[in-house]
Amino acid sequence: MKALPLVVAMALGSVSLSALADWQLSGDDSRLWFGSVKNQSIGETHHLDGLSGGIDDSGKVTIEVATESLDTGIDIRDERMLEHLLAAASFAISAQVDTSSFDSLGVGETLATSIPVDISLGSASTEQEAQVLVARLADTRWLVVSDQPVWLSAESLGFEDGIAALQEIAGLSSIDRTSPVGFRLMFEAP
Repeated sequence: MKALPLVVAMALGSVSLSALADWQLSGDDSRLWFGSVKNQSIGETHHLDGLSGGIDDSGKVTIEVATESLDTGIDIRDERMLEHLLAAASFAISAQVDTSSFDSLGVGETLATSIPVDISLGSASTEQEAQVLVARLADTRWLVVSDQPVWLSAESLGFEDGIAALQEIAGLSSIDRTSPVGFRLMFEAP
C-alpha cells in the first residue's frame, strides 16, 4: 500500500529538466491514492496528501510522503495501518530523469511516457515502471498523473506481516496482497 509514492516519482520523471530545474511539488495540489480489497469483494480507495519534494537541475526527482496524512475514511483504520504498515521513519520516491525530449511541449500539450521509479519505505525498496501523462498547464506549471495504475505487491515493500496483522485485528477473511496505486502531482516554478 506504500506503493503510491513510486507512481509519483515516475510521473515526475517525464517533465523537462530545463523547464523544471529546481521546481517544487505543490503539496496542496498533489495526492497519492491506492486501492485495497477485503473479504474478496469489498474495494476501497485510500489516499495520502502529505507530499513534498521536487526536481533538481540534474534531473533528480525526490518526493517525501508524510505517512501521517493517510486518510482511509475511518479513523481507527488509519491508526492501525499507520502502526502495522506505515510505521517506517521514512517514505520516499525517487527517480533520475532525462527530460530533454519534453522541452518542446507547449502550454496545453500532453505527453504519455513510462518512467522507472524507486519507492523506499524504511529499509525496504522496490523499483517499478510507471505509465504517466504529463501536461503543461502554464509556462510555470506542470501536471503529472498516472496514466494507468501501478500494481504493487505487499511483498515488495515488506507488508506481508503487517497485512496479516490487520486482517486478524479486523476479523477479515482476506485482504488482497496486491494494490493499485495512482497519483496526481503538480509542479511549479519557484
